This record gives sequence, structure tokens and C-alpha cells, in this order.
Amino acid sequence: MIALYLYCRPYLTEWLALTGLIFTPVYCTLNLFAYLSQITAVPLLVTLHKSAAYKAIAEVALALMIQQWPGSAIAFFNSLGYAILGIPSIIFGLALRGQGKFLNLAGILLALNGVSSILGAIGVVFHISLLNSGVLIGGVLFFLCLFPLSWGFIKNVDSRVVK
Repeated sequence: MIALYLYCRPYLTEWLALTGLIFTPVYCTLNLFAYLSQITAVPLLVTLHKSAAYKAIAEVALALMIQQWPGSAIAFFNSLGYAILGIPSIIFGLALRGQGKFLNLAGILLALNGVSSILGAIGVVFHISLLNSGVLIGGVLFFLCLFPLSWGFIKNVDSRVVK
């Protein structure tokens, strides 16, 4: 995202470019919490679940902490993180328009990734099953975006990125 910020900054207003950059650390914080909880808190809760004294409370805590559990708090934070990252994805995706065929394609995929992630978070919050897979679809679109984005950067890189 920093490379996208540096590349797209000349094509955006200062406010839009900065907005795209500011949302990235928020996404990182939410997803670090979500992913790190899966390797720290969840194993501890599984261990506590084996104890008769803690079984009931551990079940409640596991229901909140397991990311793949429908309706869990961690699933919400993960979806929220990707929805927040969707904002700079849309901003930078639109800024890549007209930058050559590879970067244009990458921009379209990046913007679609952002829209899909936002719709996925809406699906999680409002329990709309049709939209729930938006974050997953957004991830696929982001992965696909990396190919034309990389190729476009290789073909179009100039001194703006290095500054």
C-alpha cells in the first residue's frame, strides 16, 4: 500500500492520497489482533476447555475468538479490517486508471477488491449470506491484481517511486 501511495500520490488530491495511506495501519492493527488471537488466545482457551472447571466459560470465549466461527467477534474484526482496507484499495485503484493497460487492469481489480471487501463486511454485520463471501472474493481479486500491478510497476516505474 505504501508503494501504491507513492505511485498514485501525483494523480490524487493530497487529501485522497493521505486518506488512502491512513486507513492501512488501521487495517493492520485489526488484522494483527484477529490473526494473532488465533495462535495465542485460541490454543489457551482450548486447553482451558479440557478442564471441567473452565469448560463453560471457555466455550463462550472460543465462540467469540475463533475466526471461522460464524458470528464470532474475531470474524467481525477481520471483516472490518478488510472493509477499512477497501477504502484505500478503491482510491488507489481509481488512481491507476489511464496508467497503461497493466496498471489499468490492476486498478480495476484493486477497486473491485475494495468494493467486495466492504460488501463482505456489510454481509457479516447484517447477516446477509449473499454478501458474506465478499471478503473472500476480495482476497481473490487482490491476489489477481498483484500480477498486472507488478508487471505494470516493472514497465512504468520512474523516479517518483524512489523519492
